[in-house]
Amino acid sequence: MWSGGSALPSAGWIAQGWVTSFTDGGFTTTLTIPKGSLDPSRTYQVATSAAHGLSVIDRSLDTFTPVTVKKAALTPVVTVEGTPQAGASLIVSGSGFTSGQLVAVEVHSTPYALGSATVGFDGRFTVTGTLPADFPLGAHTVVAIVDGVELASAPVTVAAAAAPAPVVAAPVATCTAQGVSGASISWGVKESFVSYVNGPIAKGSASISWRSGSGAYNTSENLGRVNYGGSAVFTGHGGILDLTLSNPTIQVNGAGSATLSAVANGSRVAIATLSLPAASVTDGAISWRNASATLTSAGAALFSYNGNAFYPAGTALDPVSFTFPLGAEVPCDASTSGELAATGGQPLDGGVWFGLGLLVLGAALVVARRRALVG
Repeated sequence: MWSGGSALPSAGWIAQGWVTSFTDGGFTTTLTIPKGSLDPSRTYQVATSAAHGLSVIDRSLDTFTPVTVKKAALTPVVTVEGTPQAGASLIVSGSGFTSGQLVAVEVHSTPYALGSATVGFDGRFTVTGTLPADFPLGAHTVVAIVDGVELASAPVTVAAAAAPAPVVAAPVATCTAQGVSGASISWGVKESFVSYVNGPIAKGSASISWRSGSGAYNTSENLGRVNYGGSAVFTGHGGILDLTLSNPTIQVNGAGSATLSAVANGSRVAIATLSLPAASVTDGAISWRNASATLTSAGAALFSYNGNAFYPAGTALDPVSFTFPLGAEVPCDASTSGELAATGGQPLDGGVWFGLGLLVLGAALVVARRRALVG
């Protein structure tokens, strides 16, 4: 790594020391060589050099002195790690062997070849093998053999195989929600439609009366469903316009969204998607105020006539406010658990139609005015 003629490297030496005092031009110092770091098959030297910045320009102290590495008197030894068991791994290590030797390891009395390894320059080796499941239990001897000669041995006791650990079923996560009763809802459907129904063209009536609801809500997943009672009834045009939305349901799909559905002509229809504001939690109840409602394509079909959508999908409906009073814990179902919901929920039927009858004044005139008056 260094042959003189240049600055001395500061790192990479097996051992290094600093000489700080001299006596009559000479010094004595001791370097400690880490155990096992010298290979007898290689050559080594002790090198000296001027220190620090002088090492760059002063070559007068560059010297090299060969070091003879003596081979230590070797006493081969083998050891066994752990508690050997039938059918399990057995690890045998050796030290004090000659570098480069091929050592075979056997387990006696009846010889069983465990494996072999080549000795490293530090005189060590390791062999890992597996004892058969039917290996005889009790006292045995591990033997290290080189060129047919047994160099070292160690006693070993083989125990019975450990009993397999009992299979413990992973704990099943339980999902719980909280029951909801006495829930309230405030929703005017769509103000412009109510005005149209009550106005001079439809000459009808609009009646909206929702009742309290019940269901369940999972606060940890922000999932829940509440079914309300009551209805919104719209009639006009001498009974030709006849729409009833009853038993609305709100399904909260997460912290920021929900679906509002209702029964129309015997089928449940997803009428609007709700964009939820931050919830308010007070007195054991969770509430959302003025959640914006957007008409779905299935809901738009309710406000259609002969394929003409008076309120196309995406139309803003009146905002919705609702409150879920939270009660005792109840088991989760698909409406309150994301995992259960992944198996599929109950689809909402779309395409509930009602007819907006036209007066004898002419279909084109009524449709034109209707578009102008129904916002």
